[in-house]
Amino acid sequence: METADMKIAGRIVLAILGPLVTVALFIMPVLLFHAYSWLKVAIYIGEISGALLLIGWYRKTTSLDFGLKIIGSWSGLLWCILYLFIRVAAWIVLIPQVRIETNWHILLIQAGFFLLLNAMGEEIHFRGLLFSSLSSGLWSRSVLIAAFVSSGIFALFHILDFLSSGWLWFFLIACDGLALCAIRIKTKSVFWSVLVHGILNLCTGSLFIGAQTVDDAVVYLYMAVVVIIDLLFFIFLFNQAHRQQEQAGALIPSQAS
Repeated sequence: METADMKIAGRIVLAILGPLVTVALFIMPVLLFHAYSWLKVAIYIGEISGALLLIGWYRKTTSLDFGLKIIGSWSGLLWCILYLFIRVAAWIVLIPQVRIETNWHILLIQAGFFLLLNAMGEEIHFRGLLFSSLSSGLWSRSVLIAAFVSSGIFALFHILDFLSSGWLWFFLIACDGLALCAIRIKTKSVFWSVLVHGILNLCTGSLFIGAQTVDDAVVYLYMAVVVIIDLLFFIFLFNQAHRQQEQAGALIPSQAS
């Protein structure tokens, strides 16, 4: 392997594992003082910090676009709204609903967590740092491969979720990652994928509260529908963005964000 390829490979490995180091540093005090209620907060602050540190370092040596600019786009906004509407509708229709959370104090706290910590941490890490690093080399700037690989790694980072709930959840989470990659590619910004990710988690995790126990057949139907939605959304939006960008140059701009 040539020196340039080795540097790219090293950058990719560091993009995957680097934020885990800062996560470990942030959760150590939490574990030391048994403040377990702050564990998730520490995890996401560590992930955000690690990803941003690496992005800052890479900017000094590369011209990669990590998608950190907030780029306004009516087309992107409409696609985000459409995706959220379909996904939340699938949740409400297919999963038996227990109640709708109406306590705005709880919802505001949950919205802050999902948007500013959960979604921001995962999107900057996977759709910003990792996706951009993958699309920069080794496969001749293949954005398609970068989307699939980063989405698969995104799913692996949720291993505790699908180990306890079944391996089919791995494919669902990976497909969610593809849909979020499509938004990142279409809008050229992780800002929009953060919004979609955070609002979707808020709606399905806090606002529309589903039953704790659901028949397996219902769960499998829901998973199948979500996978189909995600894949169709990714295919359509990726192809649309690819056609538009073929005329303007590379799918991922070379100038740094």
